[in-house]
Amino acid sequence: EDDTWAGSVRFANTFGDLKFAAAAAYTHWTDEGGTGLATNLNAAANGGLDVGYFSVGAFLQHVPTGLFVYGAYGTENNETTNAFRGAGLTTPEGDVYYIKAGIRQKWNPLGATTIYGEYGRKEDQFTSAMYDAGVDSTELDHYGVGIVQDIDAAAMSVWFAWRGYEAEVSCDSANAVVSDCAGLGLAEGNNGDFENLNIFKAGALIAF
Repeated sequence: EDDTWAGSVRFANTFGDLKFAAAAAYTHWTDEGGTGLATNLNAAANGGLDVGYFSVGAFLQHVPTGLFVYGAYGTENNETTNAFRGAGLTTPEGDVYYIKAGIRQKWNPLGATTIYGEYGRKEDQFTSAMYDAGVDSTELDHYGVGIVQDIDAAAMSVWFAWRGYEAEVSCDSANAVVSDCAGLGLAEGNNGDFENLNIFKAGALIAF
């Protein structure tokens, strides 16, 4: 109902045996309608949505060996007031971290093979509705490994990957104003009892 704008910059070059690429972007959203569970009070109580997100990432590869590393970081600038929890309060600002490293080499006649490992973390990436219900902080970690095989003759790639997730949520019903921790299926305090999630995936891509 209001405005969204974004901008980005990118750079890529090769320096001897090193291939380098980087990008940064910023996005901003505003909405006079606000956020939260009590929709009839959104604009009056939450003062509208006003949030920006900055992200940056970079990739570096040693071409002869095929060794590479990629890293990314994102951070939220949240000016959305949340008067449900107290005058002038804003929903906590979240951060995202990610790193991937591996090797890409042509070990067989089919094409290049890529083997990688990855790690990522999301901190305080939760909604205003969860904040209204008493959530104070969240952490979501993931770990993963994967392999990608290129098939040059078919312009094709096939892959198999595993990723595991671990989550922690801090919730306090004393700070809840709309629901409470139990209403979200959470225990009071630092809830570290979530079951870990494991995802195995396989797929293929043909370019044409």
